Amino acid sequence: MTALSVPVLVAGACSGEAGDDPAPQGDGGSEGGSSSGTAGSAAASGSGASGGSGAGGTGAAGAGAVGGSAGTAGCAAVPAGVPPCWERLEYPPGVGNCDVYYPGSQAEMPSPIVWDEAILPTDPPIPARVMNTDSPDGSFDHGVYLWGWFDAEANRVLLAFMRGVRGIARRYRILADADGLILNAALSVHPSNKTCEVAPTEFSSRHFVLNVLPAKEGTYEGAVISELGSRSKPLALYLEGARPSTFTVSDDHIVRWANGVFVRSWDSDEEASILPIADSPSLLTNVFARDGSVFTTVTGQNPGTQIWQPATGSRPFMRFGAGNARGASNMVTDGKDWVWTEGTRTSTGWTDFELYTAPYSLDPEQVRATARRLHSEPTGWSSFVFRPTVGCGYRARVHPTDHYELHVTRLSDGHRWIVHSQKLSQDQHFAITAPLAVSCEEVFVQTSQMMLSRIRLADLGPGQPAD
Repeated sequence: MTALSVPVLVAGACSGEAGDDPAPQGDGGSEGGSSSGTAGSAAASGSGASGGSGAGGTGAAGAGAVGGSAGTAGCAAVPAGVPPCWERLEYPPGVGNCDVYYPGSQAEMPSPIVWDEAILPTDPPIPARVMNTDSPDGSFDHGVYLWGWFDAEANRVLLAFMRGVRGIARRYRILADADGLILNAALSVHPSNKTCEVAPTEFSSRHFVLNVLPAKEGTYEGAVISELGSRSKPLALYLEGARPSTFTVSDDHIVRWANGVFVRSWDSDEEASILPIADSPSLLTNVFARDGSVFTTVTGQNPGTQIWQPATGSRPFMRFGAGNARGASNMVTDGKDWVWTEGTRTSTGWTDFELYTAPYSLDPEQVRATARRLHSEPTGWSSFVFRPTVGCGYRARVHPTDHYELHVTRLSDGHRWIVHSQKLSQDQHFAITAPLAVSCEEVFVQTSQMMLSRIRLADLGPGQPAD
């Protein structure tokens, strides 16, 4: 294990903003492209608001977002643009030139999500609910990558997004229950942060992580880690040097994904490199941690997924080996099912892609022994932004074909539903660009213009049986 250059894990802070959030690191997949898919301006049609069922406050945080506060009921004074009773985090520790605020115990959370009923201009059109882009405290921030997660333990969908504050250059980073409740929030003060940027990243059923990335004058990076739904001061992970990295966490480990994959335990100031030497970091398409293990997926000539565990190190998990006629990638899980894509090597590349599933296990031999083929796939290895998602016995994936197809597959029998994005005209194009999460009743997707929509599985039509 190698020591970090300046390892500090302290109760402290974060944040900043000096422009649009950088794209996640490690997107070296073969399907390329941006998370926005195809440019366009065709908005979903519809009317009327459909509010979420668990309102997380009244939006008073937004009401205080202009004008500042001189201190409320024992709360410290805050600058103009910061809601009352929000607390400043000092990042880096002892320096504090990367300002961010988080809601203290007496603070109001940002206003909850509101959903509008709409008809998506897909082929054929389908009903959906689209996140309302306006709220009392600001408007939905277009042009940033969204995150979604099916929390199998609580049977809910979690969503991470950004909301710009009206009239001032500040942004909320928000983690919310899809049904409205705001669980975590941070507010970055955009103009003053020349040294760092703050970007939402992946989260788990217990943690929310913000990446701290170097900006124009920045010489450090790190992460700010909060427990899900907690008002306590987040932990600040601080590293000298501008890489940048993407961080993800589990109950056991903090994982950093940059020009490699590095892991450390919560109580250690040392990290270990876990990516096999033969795997180029540029080929990484997914990194995630759970149940004491870290999984890395690559494409290239030897596509597959490795599992790293402290006792065994890195070893193949779903991988056929270099030179084998078969390859595997796109591996995802919700802790109940594994789902992945397999393909066949030919002299001209990979072909004959097929979808497989198996019950969740950390034993690679058990996963292979219980694997079942579900159906063929129109495209192969996914890049980071097109990676599939799984939840409640369904897998959702967007295939970047000519019309960007959303495929939702029932894992029990391979029955699937396909939604085609519709090309409206040369200047207008609506596309479903990325899957975010799938639950027992709905699939959540990102569409062109970075909008967030939820589609009822019951509205997908009859679908088609496995082939």
